[in-house]
Amino acid sequence: MKVTGIVAEYNPFHNGHKYQLEFAREHLSSDYNVVVMSGDWVQRGAPAIYDKYSRAEVALKNGADMVIELPLIYSIASAEGFAKSAISLLNHTGIVNQLLFGGESTDLKLFSKASSILANEPDEFQTTLREKLSQGLSYPLARDYALRSCLTLPEEFLSSPNNILGLEYCKALLTSDSSITPFVNKRIQNEYHDISIESNFASATAIRHVITKRAIGDESVSDVPELLSHVMPDESVDQASSLVPIIREDFSLLLNKALFDNTEYFNFTDCTDDISNKILNNRNSFESWKQFAELLKSKDLTHTRISRVLSHILLNVTDDLYNLGASLDYAPYLRVLGWSKKGSELLPMLKENCDIPIITTVSDAKDNLSPRRMQLLQKDIYAADIYSMVVSNKTGVKHSNEYTRKFDLVGVE
Repeated sequence: MKVTGIVAEYNPFHNGHKYQLEFAREHLSSDYNVVVMSGDWVQRGAPAIYDKYSRAEVALKNGADMVIELPLIYSIASAEGFAKSAISLLNHTGIVNQLLFGGESTDLKLFSKASSILANEPDEFQTTLREKLSQGLSYPLARDYALRSCLTLPEEFLSSPNNILGLEYCKALLTSDSSITPFVNKRIQNEYHDISIESNFASATAIRHVITKRAIGDESVSDVPELLSHVMPDESVDQASSLVPIIREDFSLLLNKALFDNTEYFNFTDCTDDISNKILNNRNSFESWKQFAELLKSKDLTHTRISRVLSHILLNVTDDLYNLGASLDYAPYLRVLGWSKKGSELLPMLKENCDIPIITTVSDAKDNLSPRRMQLLQKDIYAADIYSMVVSNKTGVKHSNEYTRKFDLVGVE
């Protein structure tokens, strides 16, 4: 039996994602596709455009068999933390035996060689990394130089977020001594940051651009084309979340409050003393999430890094919490968000082979989790509650909480 693991955000789901799920069936002979997906918050340090249940259902209707939630503290972590947790969850299922990720390159040997260098960090790598960081370069750019000092890479290889995540997946497989076999499929047509929707394979960035512009009544954006129709959540999933997209600016007031609730920020994940001081010195200039992130951005601090730090502050994600998850192998539990009719066949297999607690109903979690694991789940619940509160405020419709929300299998084959 072949069970393919896929790590995704589906923010939102698009034809490229559907193609990848079909690729697993047709080219990898996958019997089941198991997706590890970010919840209501995503890796670029922002709320997901639609809630996790809506995105999970769209995926299950288009080729996924089961969707597992990536814990909050890792869904908004760096690429390394994001990948470590996702791969660890797939390892702990005990049933996933192959991994499929998308990339601009399909040279799996190159991914393997580069990930080995990143995992082992030879002297030349470390020397170049320190040198470039001392010159004021951001960590991602310094690491780019360090990796190229050890290995000849195509010029554009490290400019793609998909390739960068692919490297981290391969590194995580290597460092965890995983038995999962990696495969890569080529991203087709539109580039990651392309905002054009003329192609049948528009990027998630392009789709978010269109959906958000339409939501604020921008007349320069035409109706959502038919190719995007299946990525829109079904109103039967949750009437509140399906009506409007959610963006960072919706959380600006809450973020502003969180900034003034603290007098220092270095205990939050990803936040150094320098970043903490920079936030403290500029917080009186706060106008909105986007504006503040732009204000803090610098040569050595990317917009994404800043936005992740702000997400950690808003959601109270500290180094202690991150390290607690790390002590549990980055996989404190297996939170199953949903499954298709076919995917229900995986549940007894998981119960037999998975070596960490499996959660299908939040209300039963307290009886199945240790206090340490429950602490991490409570952070997932808290983040979902914050998201739901903003959705309810924006739509005027009460949004279900994590204890009352049920995944409906009707119509999901």
